[in-house]
Amino acid sequence: MKGSVCLNNVLSLDQCSALNTEDPDTLRAVLSSTSVIKSNEEDPQILITVKFHQNVNITHIQIESGKNEDILPSNLKMFTGRDDLDFDDVQDMKATEAFDLSKNLGKPIRVNIPRFKNVNTITVRIFYNNLILFL
Repeated sequence: MKGSVCLNNVLSLDQCSALNTEDPDTLRAVLSSTSVIKSNEEDPQILITVKFHQNVNITHIQIESGKNEDILPSNLKMFTGRDDLDFDDVQDMKATEAFDLSKNLGKPIRVNIPRFKNVNTITVRIFYNNLILFL
């Protein structure tokens, strides 16, 4: 995306977390490269909290699917400014922004920029079994 900058260099990897994953340690690999993170097979949703060590402006998010075409993500909810959310919280909370992923996989999805200006934490809830996240 023209004018975009990868945010990997401002991630606080030690403060990022993932709920409901097969291996929580893979989150660091996903955020710093293009590794794959998988949800627990019984419950194909993941809640990822991404913290930055400085405030950032997010303009786009991109979700890549894994190789299993039978299990594709259906929707994405993003929340800003909270690093203490769990699945119960995000079930009832209004998302900062939500997206239907059926036609947006592998493409940059433009967010409502004023809602994602000057943020230091985003929480992403996604239904999926293989996830690669690019910010």
